[in-house]
Amino acid sequence: MTDLYAVTISPAAMRDLFEAEHDCTGDIPPNYSAAPGALAPVVLKDEAGQRTVELMRWGLPVAGGGTPVIELHDISDPRWPDLVKPEHRCLIPANSFSEGRARNWFARDETRTPFAFAGVWLAAGKGKHRRFAILASGTNSFAGAGARPMPVVLTEDEWDEWLDGDNEEARAVLKPPPDERLTVVSTGEERDPPESRMGYQ
Repeated sequence: MTDLYAVTISPAAMRDLFEAEHDCTGDIPPNYSAAPGALAPVVLKDEAGQRTVELMRWGLPVAGGGTPVIELHDISDPRWPDLVKPEHRCLIPANSFSEGRARNWFARDETRTPFAFAGVWLAAGKGKHRRFAILASGTNSFAGAGARPMPVVLTEDEWDEWLDGDNEEARAVLKPPPDERLTVVSTGEERDPPESRMGYQ
């Protein structure tokens, strides 16, 4: 299960990369260990249909106050019947992520070219705070023993399909990343190289 990821894209660079019209994140620093329960930038469509970048908390709440769900393996989970709708889809920007007990960090390449997890979000609680979860689907050779589902890693040509596509188009991108899309870039504590810090001085 993915329980840590790094995002080292500045708000300005993120806005340009994801072609967002609005940015509500403020002046956030690089994050090398976004963890469950933390606030992280998320790209979604607002009520006017425009892309915006917002900070949301990682983990969907469950009834009875159980452990929030950070990785969702079934978008049709009856606990959240509306998540399949386009207005609840989002992109979760990242440069690398950790998977497995060995704390291996995966990225697209050694320079940590940005990607996005396929994600879903909802507003929950008395204050209607926005929460998100990463979607996972199937396995690949990196999944290892136990065939753990891998997070859905989307490249630029799939972002529109996930955010804007109909249900059939959106579901088509919900698959494990092909082996050639990922490489192990570090083990243990992640520290992305300076060239990965898009937009930061």
